[in-house]
Amino acid sequence: FKNQDDMPKMNGRFQYRTEIIVGYLLMIFVSYYLDLNALNANAFETANRSHGSIDTLHSNLPYKLNRSLENKTKENESSDKQNNTRLLAEFFESSIHRITSLIESTSREPAVRNISFAGLISTDMMGIPKDSDIEKRKIADSLLEVPGLGSVYFTMPNGDVYLGEPYLRQKQLPRLNFADRDWHKGVFTTNDTYISSVFTSASIHAPAIAIAVPVYGDDSNKTVIGYWVGIVNIEKVWGIISDKFVPSSEELIVFDDKRNLIFDSKRHNHSEIITRSTSFKNDSGTLSTDKSMIKKLEGNQLTVSYPIKVGSRTWLAMTIDNHP
Repeated sequence: FKNQDDMPKMNGRFQYRTEIIVGYLLMIFVSYYLDLNALNANAFETANRSHGSIDTLHSNLPYKLNRSLENKTKENESSDKQNNTRLLAEFFESSIHRITSLIESTSREPAVRNISFAGLISTDMMGIPKDSDIEKRKIADSLLEVPGLGSVYFTMPNGDVYLGEPYLRQKQLPRLNFADRDWHKGVFTTNDTYISSVFTSASIHAPAIAIAVPVYGDDSNKTVIGYWVGIVNIEKVWGIISDKFVPSSEELIVFDDKRNLIFDSKRHNHSEIITRSTSFKNDSGTLSTDKSMIKKLEGNQLTVSYPIKVGSRTWLAMTIDNHP
């Protein structure tokens, strides 16, 4: 200051300016405070409006995830059941293929080609005597060690029985000639290995198929001297498969190419073939023989079917899960 007299004037002016600045700052603060409250109120209101949808989203996430996992689990279970049924069908196919190969290979044995005892064939024994052609009988007996092979026969080209093993099954046959059987007609016509349709065997008294192989007099394969025939007990083969691979909660049933029921794991009597009209009441006629199928029946039963190739025919294996 130029002199001491000016100081009071300056102090008053300074104090006035200070009050203006403080007032201005206070206005800014109040304005900021009010804006902040409004912002919080809006935010709170927005949060309240969206609260329901957020809760709904979070509450639906576990449900949707569980449903997705549940659907995926069901898909995996269905795929597993499909694979299991396929394996059952393939196991049976391989069993029949093995029996067929053994019958074919033994048909070329010199003892099987020997028919020097044909003059002893009679209706009294429905073939030749028990102690005749022992070498051929030994080969037949060795084949009977294969699970499911119920009996083995050698027949003449006209259909007369030459011999059969076990011998008791030969002797109890109701007749000597079986030229009317599907297996004889098939092998006679084709001169090649023939797997018959399902029939009730007079030898084992149960549903069976016959695997018939032509027997030639020598390696030139020109002259057929008879037929080497294996009778396969269907119940025995499928029973082994069922006992080993089918859980107690499931049922395994098998249809032949005519859709007759020929095996049921829950049925203990397999002495006859159950015809299509009474075998399966849940529209078995719609089942595919070309591919695997999954269907749901009444009572929420899950069925999986798979085709089986048996010679020139197609059967059907079906598993039924009673507790899906």
